[in-house]
Amino acid sequence: MAFLVVREECFTVQCVLTVAPDLVSPQMVKFATSLSRESFVDIEGIVSMPSQPITGASQQVEIQVRNLYCVNKAVPILPINIEDAARSEAEIEKALLIFREYLLSNGFCGIHTPKLIAGSSEGGAAVFRLDYKGTPACLVQSPQLHKQMAICGGFNRVFEIGAVYRAEDSFTHRHLCEFIGLDEAGIEVDPFGDLNTETERKLGQLVLENSTILYHAMPCHDNSKYSNSFDVFIRGEEIISGAQRIHVPEFLTERAQACGIDVCTISTYIDAFRFTVHFLSFLCFLV
Repeated sequence: MAFLVVREECFTVQCVLTVAPDLVSPQMVKFATSLSRESFVDIEGIVSMPSQPITGASQQVEIQVRNLYCVNKAVPILPINIEDAARSEAEIEKALLIFREYLLSNGFCGIHTPKLIAGSSEGGAAVFRLDYKGTPACLVQSPQLHKQMAICGGFNRVFEIGAVYRAEDSFTHRHLCEFIGLDEAGIEVDPFGDLNTETERKLGQLVLENSTILYHAMPCHDNSKYSNSFDVFIRGEEIISGAQRIHVPEFLTERAQACGIDVCTISTYIDAFRFTVHFLSFLCFLV
């Protein structure tokens, strides 16, 4: 007797090969057990309900095999791990759905921003550069510029769940150049809220001296070495970031030039603040 597990998409079924005159031969069992994983097969048999629960497959039925044909045999050593490739993303989808439902119920509007842009969207992150029909282009590092433009267009609260690209060298145990990010942005409702003294002092102790100040982050009004922004790290990985953005086009142009950014590549972003302006703050989660 031998057991096989066959898969169709995400569903698996247990198959039983029993050596008997009216069932299968020993040669059939030997042939079946010699098949490599992910081989494509056709099976003829009788579907039955076993008396004991099946723990090795997703379906609670089994197939009593009568005939088995190998349509295409896979190589013995596969380039990827089957367990990882077949791992369900249901929990990730549930988390994204919770984020989406919460934001929609609080007046946010979901948007879809371009992933191919003329210039970098962040001054402090590496960018994938490419040629787009003879014109320099970049894969987007963050949708934050387009979020601000959407707010300037009359959307008070917006969010996006989408791909983010970072051409950064790996320095963490799970570093990715492409991931799904959750970004939200909205008009400041309570600009007078603040941290208490002890919390602010503790936060200051956690800020690294060599932190990068982005060109579109509003500098501190009494110390230009600091900006009105923050990053939250857990075990060496950035999981949340936020900032007050510069909304004065002239000042934004000045800051971009000071950071060595070609203003022509972000001209549409700067122009958005010439037509209409909001006091802006942003929050970004990495999923």
